[in-house]
Amino acid sequence: MTLHVACPVPSRAFAARWSASGATRELTLKQRRELLRLTAASGVVANFKVALDAVGLVHGPHERRLMLGVAAAAGHPGIVLCLLELWPNMTSEYNGPDPICKAAEAGHQAVCQMLLDSGFEWEPAHVAAALKGGHPGLADWLLQRRREGPISPSDSLAPLGAGSCYEFLEAAVTGCDLPAVQLLIRRCEGDDILTVKWKHDLLWAAADSHTADWEAKVEFLETLSWKPSCMGGYILPTPTRLPTCPNPGVRLARMLEMGHNASGCYESALQKGDVAAAQLLLQNEHVDEEQIASCAVQKGLLPIVAWVVESLHVPIQEVADEAVEARSVDESEEDSEQDVEGCHLEVLQWLRERGAELDGDTVAFNAAFCGRLPVLQWAAEELGASMEDPELIDEAARSGSKELLAWLRDRGCPWGPRAFAHAAAAGCEATLEFMVGEGCTMPDDGEPYVEAALENDLATLRCLARLGCPWGPARGTRSVFISCLNRPKGIPLPVLRLLVELGCPVDWAAAMAAAERASHVTADVRAWVATEAEPEMARRVQRRQQQKQQPEPAGRKRQQRGQQQQDRDARAERRQKRAGQ
Repeated sequence: MTLHVACPVPSRAFAARWSASGATRELTLKQRRELLRLTAASGVVANFKVALDAVGLVHGPHERRLMLGVAAAAGHPGIVLCLLELWPNMTSEYNGPDPICKAAEAGHQAVCQMLLDSGFEWEPAHVAAALKGGHPGLADWLLQRRREGPISPSDSLAPLGAGSCYEFLEAAVTGCDLPAVQLLIRRCEGDDILTVKWKHDLLWAAADSHTADWEAKVEFLETLSWKPSCMGGYILPTPTRLPTCPNPGVRLARMLEMGHNASGCYESALQKGDVAAAQLLLQNEHVDEEQIASCAVQKGLLPIVAWVVESLHVPIQEVADEAVEARSVDESEEDSEQDVEGCHLEVLQWLRERGAELDGDTVAFNAAFCGRLPVLQWAAEELGASMEDPELIDEAARSGSKELLAWLRDRGCPWGPRAFAHAAAAGCEATLEFMVGEGCTMPDDGEPYVEAALENDLATLRCLARLGCPWGPARGTRSVFISCLNRPKGIPLPVLRLLVELGCPVDWAAAMAAAERASHVTADVRAWVATEAEPEMARRVQRRQQQKQQPEPAGRKRQQRGQQQQDRDARAERRQKRAGQ
């Protein structure tokens, strides 16, 4: 199922689609989270509340801040207010993007005001975000709301310190026009912050700018007097950021022409597949052919792959081997979702058409890992890849794609031992139901429950219980409940409550000990576990008291021996009586 870019939808139509029972059963965990963010970006509060109920998730601090950041960036005070009413503690949570930065960069003053009034603390980073977004007026407005005292548009910024002044200047160079940059330098009392230490970063920030006068900013910065840095030694330049600008090749050429060092993260200058940028980096010895080829096949940059093979004459088989093996997981700092890279069909087809040999089984395995059905189909049909390795389904299950798993099963691929647990982590109810219907064995160790609990995924936990997934051991560190308590991530109380409601076996005494021992367990979880453990602890105390009232083992043995002796004496007496008769 495809989720489209956020746009307002009539509330009645939205509710009809998403409020019904099982409305999200075809969606993976990643898609359900995306549904929430898209709805937050649309600005319709009623729809957002429906989506919150529909996705079946408990939202941790990071996810809450992500949603708030999306709403703030989109300029929707209604959604922002809704989120703050749901989770008022967000003002003291720091796990995730700063919502005021998001609103300031997008130029939404009303949202900034709402967030500040709600208790979010003022930070210099908010001013920098407004400047980066090209909103110097909003930056001045924010400066006048500084908690230590307002700073008016005519005041010096030097009291904020060199670090903040540099942060403002780099942001302004990136997002504002030249007059705004010049004014800011004067307000920062420029000579004190214009050191060689910052020159490289500021010049490349100007080159990366989306303003029409980017080149004028570069030339202006060149005319300034840069003081030697007080820090000795070589200053490592930060990565160039040319992928964000419209024409990286042109910008890179101008910077190199002016004699600026382009070393750093070469991948960033190749992101858009700009062959001109790759040529310039190579000519100036900032990268070699192998680095360019590796980046190109990883990102699927066919124009650069073709240039590497046809113009640089890098052996096509070397590039093909790199393309077959290329795969990685990319996780954004501002996102909880992971995106896989590599295994690009267009690149693989181009290489094969030109005579490169590709290992079909490796291509198939990496296609399964990346969740790319077209590549998997091509590997089977064109490369003769075997579809009989259970590891294929183990890897494919990570995507949560029922279509991908069904295609493999239709071609005789057996279920792998990790497939069901991987699918539980992916969080698609329809896929889990399909797997059980197709005879996939559910693990008997309870791992699928742990995987779903780690994602705060209530919908998947209910689905697993409904399907009869085994809970695993009732006691010990490998039991589901104790495993959840011991995980460093910290699982919220609603998830643990649901596990118990669904029938998860719990050794409450061990759970209480684990909760007390683990520093990541929150106070509400610790208190709840202690309350739930009280009846069991009372029963244990009662059993111990009963045991104390019973004779000790040694006393019981003496008692038994005494009784046995009495029995023997009685039998002897009876024999004597019979003999006397």
